Amino acid sequence: ARACGVSRSTLMRMEESGGGISAMTSYSYIYGGTIKNNSSDTEGGGVWSGNGVLYLYGGTISNNSAKYGGGVYFYSYSSSYNFKIESPTDGDNSATVSITDNSATDGGGIYFDAAKSAFVILEKKCEVLRNTATGNGGGIYVNGTSNFTIYSGTNSSVSYNTATNGGGIYVNDARTIALSRTCSVSDNTATNNGGGLYLNAETGLSYVENFQMNGCTVSKNTAQVDGGGIYVNKGSIGFISGNVIEGNTVQTGNGGGVYYGTACTEFNICGTPSIKHNKKGDVANNLYLPQGKYVNATGVWQESSLVCVTTEATPDSSAYVLIATCDDAAYVKDIKLAYDNGDVNIYAIPNASSATDFVACSHNYGDYLTDENNHWQVCSLCQNKTTAVAHSGGTATCTEKARCATCNVRYGEALGHSWDYGEITTVPDCVNTGVKIYKCTRTGCTETKTETINALGHLEEIDEAVAATCTKTGLTEGSHCSVCNATIEPQAVTPKTAHTEVTDEAVAATCTE
Repeated sequence: ARACGVSRSTLMRMEESGGGISAMTSYSYIYGGTIKNNSSDTEGGGVWSGNGVLYLYGGTISNNSAKYGGGVYFYSYSSSYNFKIESPTDGDNSATVSITDNSATDGGGIYFDAAKSAFVILEKKCEVLRNTATGNGGGIYVNGTSNFTIYSGTNSSVSYNTATNGGGIYVNDARTIALSRTCSVSDNTATNNGGGLYLNAETGLSYVENFQMNGCTVSKNTAQVDGGGIYVNKGSIGFISGNVIEGNTVQTGNGGGVYYGTACTEFNICGTPSIKHNKKGDVANNLYLPQGKYVNATGVWQESSLVCVTTEATPDSSAYVLIATCDDAAYVKDIKLAYDNGDVNIYAIPNASSATDFVACSHNYGDYLTDENNHWQVCSLCQNKTTAVAHSGGTATCTEKARCATCNVRYGEALGHSWDYGEITTVPDCVNTGVKIYKCTRTGCTETKTETINALGHLEEIDEAVAATCTKTGLTEGSHCSVCNATIEPQAVTPKTAHTEVTDEAVAATCTE
């Protein structure tokens, strides 16, 4: 038959491959019903499909068990045969596909083994819940596919599953993995690595070629060792937009949010990434980057973006640690990174390729650089310049500027002397100068200055002229100092004047004279 369908039925226990349904037809459709309590010693406890197209449009596959694919096992090595969980073109588009409480060695819920085929969950609410694998892939195990896609606008979830590696999803040797549009991988547990997702490469491809997330949430997953949210062993990673990786935990290893393995080729992030609040025990441990690994920050980052990073290498006084690089200057200002390794900040610096590197640097600052008012330092590793700080401290003196307590450079202005009123040590007189000595009143200063006091000059007093007579010489007008009595203008002697003859009239003699 070209097609077979199982709708709204309950299939009980069977053995061998396909405990509930074993389909090797070109097209197999399951529209609803319940497939439960079946088991297989090998593959597909609930459903086994080989070399054909398998469509799940609705229904519940639960409590089944097998070695591989407790709920569903799909096998194909032809690009013509795919496994799709999607809405039918006719019938009930709102039906949920539930794959719950199944168990296996690998692929507790679903085991997809098809090197060239595609496994697609498209615009359909699919719940892969509470499945268990003693090996890998508690919810889903994908091996060797060309395309594994969860593209869901109806909140598909892979949750509460348990495995050794890949508690939620384990992917091995896949070319393209895409998780998009409100897909949730949460509350899964791995007793080793990859609580939410484990991306691996063992045979065939040497790595997971392209892993992309767009609008997904990976939260509250737990791994005992590495990669609480996501463990990537090999491959290329792309976080495109709106991804939330929060609240995941590791106990003993690293990468509470994401573990980026040493064999990975590149990690591209853009859009609105949120990798935060992930822990190792009780300590922040988010995106773990081994030695030499870094993130490519591409495209526009939104304002709410934040990627917190933990690194294997630790910055010290001899080297910084490269966290991310961005080759477009227009995007640099929007990139928001935080560092988990202690109290160290992340700095944007130009690199030799005219791009921008984001580095965690504990700095090696040299001597202070100064100008007239400020001092600062420049890191010899990342060239970060500290904020210029005004000179301060020290004490200015009368003759010297203050010396900055931080950079030891003189700054400001000297105080200048503060002189007292002075003391006259030599009193000036009319002709001799005097001396006045001033002392600086500032504490600790013994400087003095000497001031010459001008001579007072004579105080002139006029010596009046003395007229000469016929019997005495006279004197001209002169002057002298009334203070020191020194002659200023000497008086000259004027000669006696000539006699003025006066005729004495005769007197007649008398009898007695």
